[in-house]
Amino acid sequence: GRFSHQYLSPKNAAEHDNTEAMNGVGIIYLYGLGREVDLKAAEKYFNFANNLGDKDAKNNLGELYRIKNDNATAEYWFKLAINDYPYKAYEGLSKIYIEQGDYKEAYEYTVKATELNNVEAEYNLGVFYEKGIYVQKDIQKAIFWYKKAAKQGHKDAINNLNVIASLN
Repeated sequence: GRFSHQYLSPKNAAEHDNTEAMNGVGIIYLYGLGREVDLKAAEKYFNFANNLGDKDAKNNLGELYRIKNDNATAEYWFKLAINDYPYKAYEGLSKIYIEQGDYKEAYEYTVKATELNNVEAEYNLGVFYEKGIYVQKDIQKAIFWYKKAAKQGHKDAINNLNVIASLN
């Protein structure tokens, strides 16, 4: 892969201040890419990167805690990440609120993420309008948001557009 073995140790990565490598190794552990999922190892790498001022690390920590169902800690990290990388932070916050069934907050953060052309948020806004979740059901608005997401290659958006087309 693209990570050389010298960066697999946080100590070596820290010595080289290679926060991209630290985040990359953290992602490998977070999602179990080619190895077992290890959330403790992922957290360690993301914290190293964050301590060196990396702009992705806060979002990665937010996602880690969201996966661990520690929504309060996830929310804390995503809110910190708004200043560094709002594109991912707003998406992360919207996912937490969707999972909690707090659709008002979810909708507001989804809209903020769509303002930054976040493809996942565009898709999710389409779902809000298609299903009438928190907003009035509006198939034309759903199609609008699915098309925006589909243009960025979002497979579920493309699928939903095909389903809507087949029903009409």
